Amino acid sequence: MNWEKIKITNSMTQTMFLDNQIKYTPEVVQNSIKMQSLLFDKLLINRAYFLNNPDLIDIFKKKENNGFGNLIENGAIAPVMVEGQTAPSFTKEWEDANNQNMTGLKTDKKYVEELDLFFENMAEPASYVSFDYTNASENYRKLIKNYCNRLKEKGDFSNIEDDAQKRIDDIILDSNEQLTRSRLYNEFKIPLREELEYEYVRAEVGKLEKSKNIIKNMLDVNYNFNIPDLNNFNFEYTNTHPPGCDDEKELHIIDSLDRDIEIKIIDFKELDFFDVVNIRNKCADEHAHFLKAYESLKNTYKENNLETLAHNFEEYVNSISNLLTNTNYTKKFSLHESKISLECPHYKCGRKTFIAHELKINTNRTEQLEPLFQMVLNVGIPEDETRKTESKSKNSWNTNDTGIRGY
Repeated sequence: MNWEKIKITNSMTQTMFLDNQIKYTPEVVQNSIKMQSLLFDKLLINRAYFLNNPDLIDIFKKKENNGFGNLIENGAIAPVMVEGQTAPSFTKEWEDANNQNMTGLKTDKKYVEELDLFFENMAEPASYVSFDYTNASENYRKLIKNYCNRLKEKGDFSNIEDDAQKRIDDIILDSNEQLTRSRLYNEFKIPLREELEYEYVRAEVGKLEKSKNIIKNMLDVNYNFNIPDLNNFNFEYTNTHPPGCDDEKELHIIDSLDRDIEIKIIDFKELDFFDVVNIRNKCADEHAHFLKAYESLKNTYKENNLETLAHNFEEYVNSISNLLTNTNYTKKFSLHESKISLECPHYKCGRKTFIAHELKINTNRTEQLEPLFQMVLNVGIPEDETRKTESKSKNSWNTNDTGIRGY
């Protein structure tokens, strides 16, 4: 296979929205991929999503027309594959997933073979990240335990059926039991998104459905992070399980930095994958400077590193605007007078500190500024105490928003 193994870096990101049991749409998934591909070095996509996520499968099948294939060939995306002695193979991953009865797995072997053929025929080796799946079960158990502890603190654990409560407690205690989401889905009778009961569970129409919805959220969210190596880089979904400790208290809202940057910008919603590839090629220097500043801030949080990030982000966005409004560009874009607020809260969270940079681009087309898009960069270093200072700002964002990337 035509593959090149790479190491994870701080300027990469892991996709949040590609979950095969949450009803999104190809458009929402495409927006997630688009935004993260623009603002990070590489977007890491779990290999399972190429095999069992109907939205991503639909996007890949139309790669010739929507530009998704170009985005992969550009190096913006790196699949996360199981560690092995030989080069990665989607066919091998598919066979292993089939043996484990993976939930939602696509049964069309021809599609899987086309996946392999595409990566084999790429002009340049495809970047990939590998992980040792033998540790995934124990990591999954720890994430479920943290989630359950938060449910119990909030009093929501009692909304789970009694038998299910006991079974979950047993799962947390039994370190020898091998866990997969598919197996737990079957055990707790969690419906798939194409099944009729799925909508009842989503709507929590009764006590049993509410119980299943809570369990489903627990299994789904943590499934996205059951690759232990990725968690070392703070690829955490803080909306549901804050990093680190079991006794996490509710975090306060976060203050915004007292600074605005006036720029002109394109509405990112108008972009497609072809545009993203053009930006990554034509604005490569500005993108590289922005990522370097982002890495520096992750390594050392200090004011001048923050200033450099703000400046380089402004330069990168300006280069995008200049490219897309150039008279020689292949399609026309409208230009908006806009304001960027670079919010840099520094808040402590259990054993880790997150610095969430909310890059919030606003348009002046209405009296009340509305965001064109919101992108959050999570960075952090180990700390011991939970942040206790309550925000005084009226325009703050809740820390729970930090898991919503590129939406």
